[in-house]
Amino acid sequence: MKILLISLMLFSGINENIIVINNDTSPVKITKYIEYFEDTSNAGIDNIQGNDIKWQRSGKNTLNFGFTHSVYWFRFTVENNSDSDLLLDINNTTLNSIEFYLPSGKEAGYTVRHAGDKYPFYHRQIKDKNFVFLIPRRSGRQVYYLRMSTTYTFVLSPEIFMVKDVIERDNRSIPGFWLYYGIMAALLLYNLFIFISLREKVYLSLMTIIASWLLSQFAANGYGFMYLWPDSPRIQHSAHAFATTMIGLGIGTYIQQLLETRKNFRVIHRLIWVYMIMFMFIAVAAIFTGEWATRYTTLCMLYATPVSFISVTYAMAKGNRPARFLFIAYSVDFVTKVLTALSLHGVVDNYFLTVWGIKVGSAWFAIMLSLALADRINTFRLSLIESNRKLEISEETYRSIFNGTGEGIFIIDIDSEKIIDANHTGCSMFMADHEEITGRTLEEFALPDRAMLKSFPGLQRFSRGNAAPFEWEFKRNTDTTFWVEISANPVVIRGEKRLMAIVRDISERRRFENEREQMQQQLIHSQKMESVGTLAGGIAHDFNNILAGILGGSSMLEIYAEKKQFDEPVVKKYISMIKASSLRATDMIRQLLTFTRKDELAAVPVDLNEIISHVVQICENSFPKSVEINTSHHDGPAIVRGERGSFEQVLLNLCVNASHAMTIMRGKNEHEGGVLSIGIDEITADRKFHVLHRESIEGKMYYALNVNDTGVGILDNKISKIFDPFFTTKEKHEGSGLGLSIVYNIVKKHEGIIDVSSTLHKGSTFTVYLPSDKMEPVKQKEVSSEIKPGKGLVLVIDDEEAVRETACDMLKEAGYSTLQAYDGPSGIDMYRKNADMISAVILDISMPGMSGKDVYIDLKAIRPDVKVVISSGYGLDDRVKKTMNLGASFFLQKPYTYEKITQAMQGLLNL
Repeated sequence: MKILLISLMLFSGINENIIVINNDTSPVKITKYIEYFEDTSNAGIDNIQGNDIKWQRSGKNTLNFGFTHSVYWFRFTVENNSDSDLLLDINNTTLNSIEFYLPSGKEAGYTVRHAGDKYPFYHRQIKDKNFVFLIPRRSGRQVYYLRMSTTYTFVLSPEIFMVKDVIERDNRSIPGFWLYYGIMAALLLYNLFIFISLREKVYLSLMTIIASWLLSQFAANGYGFMYLWPDSPRIQHSAHAFATTMIGLGIGTYIQQLLETRKNFRVIHRLIWVYMIMFMFIAVAAIFTGEWATRYTTLCMLYATPVSFISVTYAMAKGNRPARFLFIAYSVDFVTKVLTALSLHGVVDNYFLTVWGIKVGSAWFAIMLSLALADRINTFRLSLIESNRKLEISEETYRSIFNGTGEGIFIIDIDSEKIIDANHTGCSMFMADHEEITGRTLEEFALPDRAMLKSFPGLQRFSRGNAAPFEWEFKRNTDTTFWVEISANPVVIRGEKRLMAIVRDISERRRFENEREQMQQQLIHSQKMESVGTLAGGIAHDFNNILAGILGGSSMLEIYAEKKQFDEPVVKKYISMIKASSLRATDMIRQLLTFTRKDELAAVPVDLNEIISHVVQICENSFPKSVEINTSHHDGPAIVRGERGSFEQVLLNLCVNASHAMTIMRGKNEHEGGVLSIGIDEITADRKFHVLHRESIEGKMYYALNVNDTGVGILDNKISKIFDPFFTTKEKHEGSGLGLSIVYNIVKKHEGIIDVSSTLHKGSTFTVYLPSDKMEPVKQKEVSSEIKPGKGLVLVIDDEEAVRETACDMLKEAGYSTLQAYDGPSGIDMYRKNADMISAVILDISMPGMSGKDVYIDLKAIRPDVKVVISSGYGLDDRVKKTMNLGASFFLQKPYTYEKITQAMQGLLNL
């Protein structure tokens, strides 16, 4: 009988390796008892029982088929000698389909029970997180079959135990699970609390990691299907893959934020982004196909884990403190994952770390990540303490500097421009308390610029860019005034954008500048006088020639008068000679007065052609006749902006130097004289010009005023010094050395450039470049030359009898009646008595005792609409201007002709 049974066993292919269960048998891992084969023909249970099946046995504690689409059959034999039913626990929660074949009690008959995650959870025979099947107690040996398939990882480590051992099994696993979940949940809540307190994004990343791990383990261990989505197999298929991708995304974001890789490790930042993008695609795919996502999540992990670990190691090597915690976390996590993988492949036996490796690793990882952030908080706390200490020191330092500086500092609100804070100097500057300063604006302390009729400039422009400082006059609480310079810059104070205005008291500086300007004007005027003195000999020579014509002609007229010989053509000839000579003398004096006056006109458009004409007239009247003067005017107006007198002084100084170079500076045996050439060119400052003259404006048009002589020239080693004050190449008695220095300063003042080139014994060329101006030059109003008969009574007030008599005779000839007064008081008295009859007054501006200006004021007090012509031999100087500003209508330059005085009267009385 035994031989028959053995033969039957061999025939059926059943091995004697039987699972024997007694009453005292502990749960049995049955992997090494199981035989399996890969079914490629979709065989049924009847075919499986045949003897042509090549069954295999792994001999390991775990069966691992990896990712496979194949169907596998398993069989095992159980001899239940206990008094209890048995339970088969298949501890893979992601099996799609399970068919469990139990002997039915009939000959060669089997009953099948179905399970798998393609069915809702409530379809399971026993409600357990794993797939658990009941094996009813039967005597003898029973052969059982399993048909299983899955599209996920096919890993098995099934177990058989008695029903009474269910509680013991649960006691072995459930406390560990809930301890793990409790730790992770506590970490999640802890970090949520910290996030609510600090609002740092890195805590969101950590919470994503912990929550995803919880979800992942819930899904992997079957608790998700059991408790969270029992009616949704689709979610069961996707949950684990989706949660795993979210872990990868969370870890990548966490590393980037904690290590600040964007700022500190740019290459690491990009490498992490690579796998994060991969995880994003897989997370989306997991929603639709869990199988595909699970496979590629594993592949992505093969890239993400070493990249992250290497990145953390590199950051730690670079001294990054948080990277230390990540390194420890990855080290332990790496060990647990390796042990788990070895266990799944049967390389090592199952024990605590292989069974619980993933959970231990993830819990350790979450703890270390939390510690890293806790350490960061502690570091921040210590840093904050240190920062507060430094802030206190900084505040003390700031206050010391703020209040210790010699300049007024005002902290100003940008929108309202009100003063928020002021230092001690600022308060002292206005002689006010801190409370009197704050809450007000600087404008409230400012005096308006009465000269320019402008209001106080707002400070808003300083907040928009680098606005230039400006000067203004302020008033102290004592009603005294002082000048300041104000500059301001935007600053951030306690998180608020403010303006910090620096107010400097420049009263002393302005006083020094005014004194220096006065001294500069005196120096320029003195140099003008020096130029006139240099020209004096030539001027005297020409003036004597003029006087010779006047004296000669008057002498001849006197002879003819004594002889009573009035040959009309001869008389007219000498009268014309006297008049022409007198006009020539008048013009020469006018030019000298214009050139030598102290007052400077405001900057106006000036035509350089006119400057050349005026200066050349002076030079022709004063230079030796051996100096030939050639001029070349610009074809059209050559308009520049500036002070007419300054331009004339520049050109005259250069001409005087040129004349000296061709006359007094020549050697004893050299021939005196030469050619002085004056001309104007027009150039545009191109790139080459700008490189040679850095102070020029590229693209700007300039007029080049050229002064060339054929004189002695300048030594090369002296050219660089010729513009230095008091440097001269002339003898001591021939020049002060100020001429070219004045020229240089005037040219720079007008934003011009001056060049000089010279060849010894051949001459020199000075070129003055002045920026062009598009405005038209200021021209004198033209007065009609037509003489019309006049009428009315005219009062002539002048201290010179000859002037009075001549003026009255001219007026009478023109049809006017006249009154005369020899000084101011007599003129005022005469006007008071005849105010109703007097039509106009000709008033000399310079008289002894009482000035013309004071006389005019008294005349205006008698009759506000008095009509006055101001007369002067000094030209249109400050005294004349001030009087005309009071209301005088016309100016008459002495000496004047019959035509000039009558034209002035016509213009005045026709107003």
